[in-house]
Amino acid sequence: MISLNILLLVSLSLMSQEILNFETITPKEANIKSNTADLYSLYYDNQPSLLIHDKNATSSSSKTDSRVVEVNVSNLNVLNDRDFDLSSIELIRVIYNQSDKTSQLDLSKISNLTNLKAIVFQCDFKCEPKQIENLISTKAKISIPIYYLVSIPQ
Repeated sequence: MISLNILLLVSLSLMSQEILNFETITPKEANIKSNTADLYSLYYDNQPSLLIHDKNATSSSSKTDSRVVEVNVSNLNVLNDRDFDLSSIELIRVIYNQSDKTSQLDLSKISNLTNLKAIVFQCDFKCEPKQIENLISTKAKISIPIYYLVSIPQ
C-alpha cells in the first residue's frame, strides 16, 4: 500500500506542469547559462512575427525574426483552432490583462511546435502560478517550460 501511494504521488508530480517566475532569469544568470540567455534574448530582443489580438492574426513581413508569437489571453483558443505554421516559433508570449476574458491553450491541438522553448505569460497584475495553470489544458503531454512575468503599467 505504501509503494502504491508513493507511485501515485510521483505520477501526479510528473503530470503537473511547474509554472516559473520569469523574473528569476536575470541578465547576469543569462551570461552563465546559454539556454537561459537564449530565452532571455527571445523575450526581450525579438519582435513577434505573429500577433493574435481580438481574434485577428497579423504576420510581420520579416521571415528572419519568425521566432516569437504574441497572443492575448482571451485569444489563446485561436492558436488551438487555426492551422498556423509554428514550426520556427521558439517562444509564445501571452499578454494577460486582468480585464480580459480568458480562454484555454491546449498544446496537444497545436501542431508544428518542434522548436518551442517556452511560453511566457506577461500579466498586468500580480498573477499567481495557479491562475496560469488554469489557462493550459491538462490534456497536453508536451513538456515545455511555462513562465509568468508581472509587468504592471505605471
